[in-house]
Amino acid sequence: MMSLLDELSIDFTKVGAPSEKFEEVSTGLNLDSALLEASRCLQCYEPPCRKGCPVRIDVPVFIRRIKEGDFAGAAQKIKEANLLGGICARVCPVERLCEMDCTRKKMDRTVQIKMLQRFATDWEEENWKKAITLSTERDERIAVVGAGPAGLSCAYELRKMGFRVTIFERSENTGGIPSWGIPPFRMPRVVVQSEANFAIDTGIELICGKDIVFLDDLKQDYDAIFLGIGLADDIQYKIEGSAECIFSSNQFLRQAEKNKLPDLTGKKIGIIGGGDVAFDAARTAMRLGGESVILYRRTFKEMPAEQDEISAAIDEGIDFKLLTTVTEFIHKTGGICTAKCQVMELGPMDRSGRRRPLPVEGAYYNLDLDYLVWAIGSKLDLDFCSMNQINVDRKGRIEVDENLMTNRGGVFAGGDSINKQNMVVRAVAEGKRAASNISKYLEGGI
Repeated sequence: MMSLLDELSIDFTKVGAPSEKFEEVSTGLNLDSALLEASRCLQCYEPPCRKGCPVRIDVPVFIRRIKEGDFAGAAQKIKEANLLGGICARVCPVERLCEMDCTRKKMDRTVQIKMLQRFATDWEEENWKKAITLSTERDERIAVVGAGPAGLSCAYELRKMGFRVTIFERSENTGGIPSWGIPPFRMPRVVVQSEANFAIDTGIELICGKDIVFLDDLKQDYDAIFLGIGLADDIQYKIEGSAECIFSSNQFLRQAEKNKLPDLTGKKIGIIGGGDVAFDAARTAMRLGGESVILYRRTFKEMPAEQDEISAAIDEGIDFKLLTTVTEFIHKTGGICTAKCQVMELGPMDRSGRRRPLPVEGAYYNLDLDYLVWAIGSKLDLDFCSMNQINVDRKGRIEVDENLMTNRGGVFAGGDSINKQNMVVRAVAEGKRAASNISKYLEGGI
Protein backbone atom coordinates (compact mmCIF):
# COMPACT_ATOMS: atom_id res chain seq x y z
CA MET A 1 0.00 0.00 0.00
CA MET A 2 1.36 3.44 -0.95
CA SER A 3 2.17 5.83 1.86
CA LEU A 4 1.10 9.46 1.78
CA LEU A 5 4.64 10.45 0.88
CA ASP A 6 4.80 7.97 -2.00
CA GLU A 7 1.50 9.24 -3.33
CA LEU A 8 2.57 12.87 -3.16
CA SER A 9 6.16 12.44 -4.43
CA ILE A 10 7.22 15.41 -2.30
CA ASP A 11 10.81 16.50 -1.76
CA PHE A 12 10.91 16.99 2.01
CA THR A 13 14.33 18.63 1.85
CA LYS A 14 12.47 21.82 0.87
CA VAL A 15 10.27 21.83 3.96
CA GLY A 16 11.32 23.70 7.08
CA ALA A 17 11.15 22.21 10.54
CA PRO A 18 7.80 22.52 12.38
CA SER A 19 7.48 25.68 14.45
CA GLU A 20 5.39 26.19 17.54
CA LYS A 21 5.31 29.91 16.90
CA PHE A 22 4.57 32.11 13.92
CA GLU A 23 8.11 32.83 12.76
CA GLU A 24 8.68 32.16 9.07
CA VAL A 25 9.26 28.44 8.54
CA SER A 26 11.28 28.59 5.31
CA THR A 27 14.70 30.15 5.84
CA GLY A 28 15.52 30.71 2.18
CA LEU A 29 18.97 30.36 0.58
CA ASN A 30 22.19 31.48 2.20
CA LEU A 31 24.88 33.24 0.16
CA ASP A 32 26.78 30.13 -0.90
CA SER A 33 23.58 28.26 -1.83
CA ALA A 34 22.28 31.24 -3.84
CA LEU A 35 25.51 31.59 -5.80
CA LEU A 36 25.59 27.86 -6.51
CA GLU A 37 21.95 27.80 -7.59
CA ALA A 38 22.38 30.88 -9.78
CA SER A 39 25.26 29.18 -11.57
CA ARG A 40 22.88 26.43 -12.72
CA CYS A 41 20.83 28.81 -14.91
CA LEU A 42 21.50 28.12 -18.62
CA GLN A 43 20.78 31.74 -19.64
CA CYS A 44 18.44 30.66 -22.45
CA TYR A 45 18.17 32.89 -25.52
CA GLU A 46 14.36 32.68 -25.46
CA PRO A 47 13.77 31.85 -21.79
CA PRO A 48 10.54 29.92 -21.12
CA CYS A 49 10.71 31.07 -17.49
CA ARG A 50 10.14 34.67 -18.53
CA LYS A 51 7.15 33.69 -20.66
CA GLY A 52 5.75 31.76 -17.71
CA CYS A 53 5.89 34.77 -15.38
CA PRO A 54 2.67 36.85 -15.47
CA VAL A 55 4.64 40.07 -14.82
CA ARG A 56 7.42 39.05 -17.24
CA ILE A 57 10.37 39.38 -14.86
CA ASP A 58 13.59 39.02 -16.85
CA VAL A 59 14.57 35.90 -14.93
CA PRO A 60 17.91 35.09 -16.62
CA VAL A 61 19.14 38.65 -16.11
CA PHE A 62 18.38 38.84 -12.39
CA ILE A 63 19.86 35.36 -11.86
CA ARG A 64 23.01 36.34 -13.77
CA ARG A 65 23.36 39.40 -11.54
CA ILE A 66 23.16 37.20 -8.45
CA LYS A 67 25.85 34.94 -9.93
CA GLU A 68 28.05 38.01 -10.48
CA GLY A 69 27.46 39.25 -6.92
CA ASP A 70 25.38 42.23 -8.04
CA PHE A 71 22.55 41.66 -5.58
CA ALA A 72 21.28 45.23 -5.77
CA GLY A 73 21.07 44.94 -9.54
CA ALA A 74 19.20 41.64 -9.23
CA ALA A 75 16.65 43.17 -6.86
CA GLN A 76 16.28 46.20 -9.12
CA LYS A 77 15.56 43.99 -12.13
CA ILE A 78 12.86 42.13 -10.16
CA LYS A 79 11.25 45.32 -8.85
CA GLU A 80 11.17 46.85 -12.34
CA ALA A 81 8.60 44.21 -13.23
CA ASN A 82 7.06 43.33 -9.87
CA LEU A 83 6.50 45.79 -7.03
CA LEU A 84 5.68 42.86 -4.71
CA GLY A 85 8.67 40.69 -5.60
CA GLY A 86 9.33 39.66 -2.00
CA ILE A 87 5.72 38.62 -1.42
CA CYS A 88 5.56 36.66 -4.67
CA ALA A 89 8.87 34.96 -3.85
CA ARG A 90 7.03 33.32 -0.97
CA VAL A 91 3.61 32.48 -2.36
CA CYS A 92 3.90 32.21 -6.15
CA PRO A 93 2.85 28.77 -7.48
CA VAL A 94 6.06 28.61 -9.51
CA GLU A 95 5.51 24.97 -10.42
CA ARG A 96 2.69 26.22 -12.67
CA LEU A 97 4.46 29.39 -13.80
CA CYS A 98 8.14 30.30 -14.28
CA GLU A 99 9.65 27.02 -13.12
CA MET A 100 7.26 24.79 -15.05
CA ASP A 101 9.14 24.86 -18.37
CA CYS A 102 12.65 25.56 -17.09
CA THR A 103 15.08 24.18 -19.68
CA ARG A 104 17.40 22.94 -16.95
CA LYS A 105 14.73 20.46 -15.90
CA LYS A 106 15.50 18.40 -19.01
CA MET A 107 19.03 17.85 -17.67
CA ASP A 108 18.42 17.30 -13.95
CA ARG A 109 16.06 19.62 -12.06
CA THR A 110 14.57 23.07 -12.49
CA VAL A 111 16.41 26.13 -11.27
CA GLN A 112 14.90 27.35 -7.98
CA ILE A 113 13.76 30.68 -9.39
CA LYS A 114 11.45 31.51 -6.50
CA MET A 115 14.18 30.96 -3.93
CA LEU A 116 16.63 33.09 -5.90
CA GLN A 117 14.04 35.85 -6.17
CA ARG A 118 13.54 35.68 -2.42
CA PHE A 119 17.31 35.88 -1.86
CA ALA A 120 17.57 39.06 -3.96
CA THR A 121 14.52 40.79 -2.48
CA ASP A 122 15.53 39.85 1.08
CA TRP A 123 19.00 41.26 0.44
CA GLU A 124 17.42 44.47 -0.82
CA GLU A 125 15.24 44.72 2.28
CA GLU A 126 18.23 44.39 4.58
CA ASN A 127 20.80 46.42 2.65
CA TRP A 128 19.49 48.79 0.03
CA LYS A 129 16.43 50.54 -1.38
CA LYS A 130 16.54 52.29 -4.73
CA ALA A 131 14.72 55.62 -4.96
CA ILE A 132 12.06 55.83 -7.66
CA THR A 133 12.23 58.55 -10.29
CA LEU A 134 8.78 59.94 -11.07
CA SER A 135 7.59 61.47 -14.31
CA THR A 136 6.46 65.10 -14.48
CA GLU A 137 3.48 65.73 -12.20
CA ARG A 138 0.14 65.56 -14.01
CA ASP A 139 -3.22 67.11 -13.19
CA GLU A 140 -5.40 64.02 -13.57
CA ARG A 141 -6.53 62.24 -10.41
CA ILE A 142 -7.17 58.51 -10.15
CA ALA A 143 -8.97 56.70 -7.34
CA VAL A 144 -7.92 53.15 -6.51
CA VAL A 145 -10.38 51.12 -4.43
CA GLY A 146 -8.51 48.49 -2.43
CA ALA A 147 -4.91 48.37 -1.18
CA GLY A 148 -4.29 44.74 -2.06
CA PRO A 149 -1.78 43.52 -4.66
CA ALA A 150 -3.78 44.69 -7.70
CA GLY A 151 -4.57 48.10 -6.20
CA LEU A 152 -1.03 48.74 -4.97
CA SER A 153 0.45 47.70 -8.31
CA CYS A 154 -1.93 49.91 -10.30
CA ALA A 155 -1.43 52.90 -8.00
CA TYR A 156 2.35 52.52 -8.06
CA GLU A 157 2.56 52.37 -11.85
CA LEU A 158 0.24 55.37 -12.22
CA ARG A 159 2.26 57.34 -9.68
CA LYS A 160 5.46 56.64 -11.60
CA MET A 161 3.75 58.18 -14.63
CA GLY A 162 3.12 61.34 -12.63
CA PHE A 163 -0.61 60.93 -11.92
CA ARG A 164 -2.09 61.97 -8.60
CA VAL A 165 -3.38 58.78 -6.99
CA THR A 166 -5.52 58.11 -3.93
CA ILE A 167 -6.04 54.61 -2.53
CA PHE A 168 -9.18 53.93 -0.50
CA GLU A 169 -8.90 50.88 1.77
CA ARG A 170 -11.74 49.65 3.97
CA SER A 171 -9.45 48.05 6.57
CA GLU A 172 -6.69 49.68 8.60
CA ASN A 173 -3.87 47.87 6.80
CA THR A 174 -2.40 47.87 3.31
CA GLY A 175 -1.43 44.69 1.48
CA GLY A 176 -4.77 42.92 1.12
CA ILE A 177 -4.90 39.16 1.73
CA PRO A 178 -1.11 38.84 2.27
CA SER A 179 -1.43 41.19 5.26
CA TRP A 180 -3.88 38.97 7.16
CA GLY A 181 -5.05 35.95 5.16
CA ILE A 182 -1.66 34.28 4.66
CA PRO A 183 -0.23 33.37 8.08
CA PRO A 184 3.04 34.98 9.23
CA PHE A 185 4.88 31.65 9.14
CA ARG A 186 4.46 31.82 5.36
CA MET A 187 4.23 35.57 4.86
CA PRO A 188 6.09 37.77 7.39
CA ARG A 189 4.15 40.98 7.95
CA VAL A 190 7.32 43.06 7.71
CA VAL A 191 7.72 41.99 4.07
CA VAL A 192 4.14 42.94 3.20
CA GLN A 193 4.30 46.34 4.88
CA SER A 194 7.72 47.16 3.49
CA GLU A 195 6.66 46.52 -0.10
CA ALA A 196 3.35 48.33 0.38
CA ASN A 197 5.15 51.30 1.94
CA PHE A 198 7.61 51.38 -0.94
CA ALA A 199 4.67 52.14 -3.23
CA ILE A 200 2.92 54.56 -0.88
CA ASP A 201 6.12 56.52 -0.31
CA THR A 202 6.16 57.62 -3.96
CA GLY A 203 3.49 60.14 -2.99
CA ILE A 204 0.31 58.10 -3.13
CA GLU A 205 -2.43 59.37 -0.84
CA LEU A 206 -3.69 56.53 1.36
CA ILE A 207 -7.06 56.67 3.11
CA CYS A 208 -7.62 53.63 5.34
CA GLY A 209 -10.83 52.74 7.16
CA LYS A 210 -12.86 54.09 4.26
CA ASP A 211 -15.47 51.77 2.74
CA ILE A 212 -16.47 53.02 -0.68
CA VAL A 213 -20.17 52.34 -1.28
CA PHE A 214 -21.05 54.43 -4.34
CA LEU A 215 -18.62 55.02 -7.18
CA ASP A 216 -20.59 58.07 -8.29
CA ASP A 217 -19.23 59.85 -5.21
CA LEU A 218 -15.69 59.25 -6.50
CA LYS A 219 -16.49 60.17 -10.09
CA GLN A 220 -17.15 63.74 -8.99
CA ASP A 221 -13.51 64.20 -7.96
CA TYR A 222 -11.52 61.64 -9.94
CA ASP A 223 -10.87 61.20 -13.65
CA ALA A 224 -10.68 57.40 -13.53
CA ILE A 225 -11.24 54.60 -11.00
CA PHE A 226 -9.56 51.25 -10.54
CA LEU A 227 -11.32 48.48 -8.59
CA GLY A 228 -8.98 46.13 -6.78
CA ILE A 229 -11.66 44.87 -4.43
CA GLY A 230 -10.78 41.18 -4.45
CA LEU A 231 -13.23 38.56 -3.25
CA ALA A 232 -14.61 39.99 -0.03
CA ASP A 233 -17.36 37.48 0.78
CA ASP A 234 -17.06 33.85 1.87
CA ILE A 235 -18.71 31.12 -0.16
CA GLN A 236 -21.30 29.63 2.21
CA TYR A 237 -20.93 25.99 3.24
CA LYS A 238 -24.29 24.27 3.52
CA ILE A 239 -24.35 22.41 6.81
CA GLU A 240 -27.05 21.59 9.31
CA GLY A 241 -26.72 22.09 13.05
CA SER A 242 -25.16 24.49 15.53
CA ALA A 243 -23.28 27.50 14.19
CA GLU A 244 -21.74 28.46 17.55
CA CYS A 245 -18.48 26.64 16.90
CA ILE A 246 -18.25 27.17 13.13
CA PHE A 247 -15.95 29.67 11.40
CA SER A 248 -15.39 30.58 7.80
CA SER A 249 -11.72 30.58 6.85
CA ASN A 250 -11.73 34.37 6.54
CA GLN A 251 -13.24 34.73 10.01
CA PHE A 252 -10.78 32.28 11.48
CA LEU A 253 -7.65 33.81 9.93
CA ARG A 254 -8.74 37.40 10.64
CA GLN A 255 -9.42 36.60 14.28
CA ALA A 256 -6.14 34.72 14.55
CA GLU A 257 -4.35 37.80 13.17
CA LYS A 258 -6.01 39.97 15.83
CA ASN A 259 -5.56 37.41 18.66
CA LYS A 260 -9.34 37.19 19.07
CA LEU A 261 -9.88 33.44 18.64
CA PRO A 262 -11.05 31.39 21.62
CA ASP A 263 -8.37 29.38 23.41
CA LEU A 264 -7.60 26.45 21.13
CA THR A 265 -5.28 24.65 23.53
CA GLY A 266 -6.12 20.96 23.45
CA LYS A 267 -9.07 21.54 21.14
CA LYS A 268 -9.72 19.55 17.97
CA ILE A 269 -10.40 21.69 14.90
CA GLY A 270 -11.81 20.28 11.68
CA ILE A 271 -11.06 22.19 8.47
CA ILE A 272 -13.20 21.55 5.41
CA GLY A 273 -11.35 22.10 2.13
CA GLY A 274 -8.23 21.18 0.20
CA GLY A 275 -6.78 24.50 -0.97
CA ASP A 276 -3.94 26.60 0.42
CA VAL A 277 -6.35 28.49 2.69
CA ALA A 278 -7.49 25.27 4.34
CA PHE A 279 -3.88 24.37 5.05
CA ASP A 280 -3.17 27.87 6.36
CA ALA A 281 -6.07 27.52 8.80
CA ALA A 282 -4.98 24.05 9.88
CA ARG A 283 -1.35 25.06 10.45
CA THR A 284 -2.47 28.19 12.30
CA ALA A 285 -4.70 26.15 14.62
CA MET A 286 -1.79 23.83 15.40
CA ARG A 287 0.40 26.79 16.37
CA LEU A 288 -2.32 27.99 18.71
CA GLY A 289 -2.27 24.71 20.59
CA GLY A 290 -5.03 22.92 18.73
CA GLU A 291 -5.19 19.58 16.97
CA SER A 292 -6.06 19.99 13.29
CA VAL A 293 -7.75 17.58 10.94
CA ILE A 294 -8.38 18.43 7.29
CA LEU A 295 -11.58 16.97 5.83
CA TYR A 296 -11.51 16.79 2.05
CA ARG A 297 -14.05 15.21 -0.28
CA ARG A 298 -11.47 13.99 -2.82
CA THR A 299 -7.96 12.53 -2.42
CA PHE A 300 -4.48 14.06 -2.24
CA LYS A 301 -4.17 13.74 -6.00
CA GLU A 302 -7.01 16.22 -6.59
CA MET A 303 -6.09 18.73 -3.89
CA PRO A 304 -5.61 22.26 -5.30
CA ALA A 305 -3.14 23.19 -2.54
CA GLU A 306 0.51 23.58 -3.46
CA GLN A 307 2.65 20.53 -2.70
CA ASP A 308 4.88 22.51 -0.34
CA GLU A 309 1.80 23.33 1.73
CA ILE A 310 0.67 19.70 1.84
CA SER A 311 4.10 18.41 2.76
CA ALA A 312 4.54 21.01 5.50
CA ALA A 313 1.16 20.06 6.98
CA ILE A 314 2.09 16.37 7.03
CA ASP A 315 5.47 17.24 8.54
CA GLU A 316 3.76 19.21 11.30
CA GLY A 317 1.46 16.34 12.25
CA ILE A 318 -1.84 17.49 10.81
CA ASP A 319 -4.36 14.68 10.37
CA PHE A 320 -6.40 14.04 7.21
CA LYS A 321 -9.82 12.55 6.56
CA LEU A 322 -10.00 12.11 2.80
CA LEU A 323 -13.07 11.21 0.71
CA THR A 324 -15.12 12.87 3.44
CA THR A 325 -17.64 15.68 3.59
CA VAL A 326 -19.46 17.05 6.65
CA THR A 327 -23.25 17.07 6.47
CA GLU A 328 -24.13 18.08 10.02
CA PHE A 329 -22.39 19.63 13.02
CA ILE A 330 -24.07 19.04 16.36
CA HIS A 331 -23.20 21.01 19.52
CA LYS A 332 -24.09 18.73 22.39
CA THR A 333 -24.56 19.47 26.09
CA GLY A 334 -21.26 19.90 27.87
CA GLY A 335 -19.54 21.56 24.94
CA ILE A 336 -18.91 18.37 22.96
CA CYS A 337 -19.48 18.70 19.22
CA THR A 338 -19.90 15.98 16.67
CA ALA A 339 -19.49 16.21 12.93
CA LYS A 340 -21.59 13.79 10.92
CA CYS A 341 -19.33 12.80 8.02
CA GLN A 342 -20.47 11.40 4.68
CA VAL A 343 -18.08 8.97 2.99
CA MET A 344 -17.41 9.86 -0.65
CA GLU A 345 -16.07 8.06 -3.71
CA LEU A 346 -14.66 9.41 -6.95
CA GLY A 347 -16.79 9.30 -10.08
CA PRO A 348 -16.30 10.60 -13.62
CA MET A 349 -14.31 13.72 -14.45
CA ASP A 350 -16.01 17.07 -13.93
CA ARG A 351 -15.39 20.45 -15.62
CA SER A 352 -12.34 21.09 -13.41
CA GLY A 353 -10.58 18.07 -14.89
CA ARG A 354 -10.77 16.22 -11.58
CA ARG A 355 -12.86 13.19 -10.71
CA ARG A 356 -16.19 14.21 -9.21
CA PRO A 357 -16.79 13.27 -5.53
CA LEU A 358 -19.98 11.25 -5.09
CA PRO A 359 -21.61 10.23 -1.78
CA VAL A 360 -21.52 6.56 -0.88
CA GLU A 361 -25.11 5.72 -0.03
CA GLY A 362 -25.64 5.06 3.67
CA ALA A 363 -21.95 5.45 4.53
CA TYR A 364 -21.53 7.86 7.45
CA TYR A 365 -19.34 8.17 10.52
CA ASN A 366 -19.15 10.58 13.45
CA LEU A 367 -16.10 12.67 14.33
CA ASP A 368 -15.78 14.54 17.63
CA LEU A 369 -14.57 18.11 17.09
CA ASP A 370 -14.51 21.30 19.13
CA TYR A 371 -14.58 23.71 16.20
CA LEU A 372 -15.21 23.55 12.49
CA VAL A 373 -13.66 25.84 9.86
CA TRP A 374 -14.91 25.81 6.28
CA ALA A 375 -12.38 26.90 3.70
CA ILE A 376 -14.07 26.40 0.35
CA GLY A 377 -13.34 29.74 -1.28
CA SER A 378 -14.46 33.35 -1.49
CA LYS A 379 -16.71 35.30 -3.82
CA LEU A 380 -17.28 38.78 -5.17
CA ASP A 381 -19.27 41.39 -3.26
CA LEU A 382 -22.26 41.24 -5.58
CA ASP A 383 -24.18 43.92 -3.66
CA PHE A 384 -21.41 46.45 -4.33
CA CYS A 385 -21.50 45.61 -8.04
CA SER A 386 -25.27 45.81 -8.20
CA MET A 387 -25.47 49.17 -6.43
CA ASN A 388 -22.87 50.59 -8.80
CA GLN A 389 -24.26 49.07 -12.02
CA ILE A 390 -21.09 47.01 -12.58
CA ASN A 391 -21.77 44.02 -14.82
CA VAL A 392 -20.88 40.58 -13.44
CA ASP A 393 -20.56 37.42 -15.55
CA ARG A 394 -22.24 34.09 -14.82
CA LYS A 395 -19.12 32.88 -12.98
CA GLY A 396 -19.39 35.71 -10.49
CA ARG A 397 -16.57 37.86 -11.83
CA ILE A 398 -16.55 41.53 -12.80
CA GLU A 399 -16.89 41.77 -16.57
CA VAL A 400 -14.09 43.72 -18.24
CA ASP A 401 -13.10 44.31 -21.85
CA GLU A 402 -9.67 43.80 -23.42
CA ASN A 403 -8.51 46.98 -21.70
CA LEU A 404 -9.70 45.83 -18.25
CA MET A 405 -12.44 48.47 -18.32
CA THR A 406 -15.86 47.61 -16.93
CA ASN A 407 -19.17 48.49 -18.58
CA ARG A 408 -18.89 51.88 -16.85
CA GLY A 409 -16.61 54.23 -18.73
CA GLY A 410 -13.46 55.14 -16.84
CA VAL A 411 -13.92 52.37 -14.26
CA PHE A 412 -11.32 49.61 -14.54
CA ALA A 413 -10.84 46.42 -12.53
CA GLY A 414 -8.22 43.73 -11.93
CA GLY A 415 -7.09 40.98 -9.59
CA ASP A 416 -9.20 38.24 -8.03
CA SER A 417 -12.45 40.12 -8.73
CA ILE A 418 -12.03 39.49 -12.47
CA ASN A 419 -10.22 36.14 -12.56
CA LYS A 420 -10.82 34.41 -9.17
CA GLN A 421 -7.38 32.81 -9.37
CA ASN A 422 -6.22 33.94 -5.91
CA MET A 423 -2.74 34.54 -7.31
CA VAL A 424 -0.78 37.57 -6.09
CA VAL A 425 1.48 37.75 -9.13
CA ARG A 426 -1.44 37.77 -11.56
CA ALA A 427 -3.10 40.55 -9.58
CA VAL A 428 0.13 42.55 -9.81
CA ALA A 429 0.26 41.97 -13.56
CA GLU A 430 -3.33 43.13 -14.03
CA GLY A 431 -2.73 46.21 -11.87
CA LYS A 432 0.19 47.17 -14.13
CA ARG A 433 -1.84 46.53 -17.26
CA ALA A 434 -4.77 48.54 -15.95
CA ALA A 435 -2.47 51.46 -15.11
CA SER A 436 -1.20 51.54 -18.69
CA ASN A 437 -4.74 51.44 -20.05
CA ILE A 438 -5.95 54.15 -17.65
CA SER A 439 -3.17 56.38 -18.96
CA LYS A 440 -4.29 55.69 -22.53
CA TYR A 441 -7.92 56.34 -21.57
CA LEU A 442 -7.10 59.73 -20.07
CA GLU A 443 -5.14 60.62 -23.19
CA GLY A 444 -8.10 59.68 -25.41
CA GLY A 445 -6.48 56.53 -26.77
CA ILE A 446 -9.24 54.18 -25.56
